[in-house]
Amino acid sequence: MKKNKRALSEVVSYVFLIVIALTLAGLIYAWLVNYLPSTNPNETCKEGTSLAIEDYSCSTINSTIEITIKNQGMFSISGFFIRASNSSDEKVIPTMMLNCSGCPYPGRWEFFEKLKPQEKKILTFGYENTKPLSRIQIQPYIISNKTDKLVLCESVITTAIDECN
Repeated sequence: MKKNKRALSEVVSYVFLIVIALTLAGLIYAWLVNYLPSTNPNETCKEGTSLAIEDYSCSTINSTIEITIKNQGMFSISGFFIRASNSSDEKVIPTMMLNCSGCPYPGRWEFFEKLKPQEKKILTFGYENTKPLSRIQIQPYIISNKTDKLVLCESVITTAIDECN
């Protein structure tokens, strides 16, 4: 009889361990899902959503670059991710985030009011960690009205930079 009770308590302990592991996995998933961009195929940027780097100027003293961003699309844009590279090789994907004052996250600019079509903004970013600055890449995003989540747009613009060392 004692062996049966001992075997029963082992089974119960294994069930408790599995329940605890599944609960922790569910909690971690619920926490992480808020930090990732939407992967819902129903939520995408509308075709014709586009940003462009119209002009730029560098200040080598401060290690800053002033960029003129223009919404060339037909829809408003909530913000964009900006990445840079110190390699002029087009095969190297820009991965270094540029700094800006007032950005909620490094490498991410969010407009206070959405950038309307044909509207321009002049923004300043620091590139002290990316010297010499050779290329900049921007990727626009929108905030979904349905789910209030960030939705990345497919259009990615890469611009070669000549003067920033």
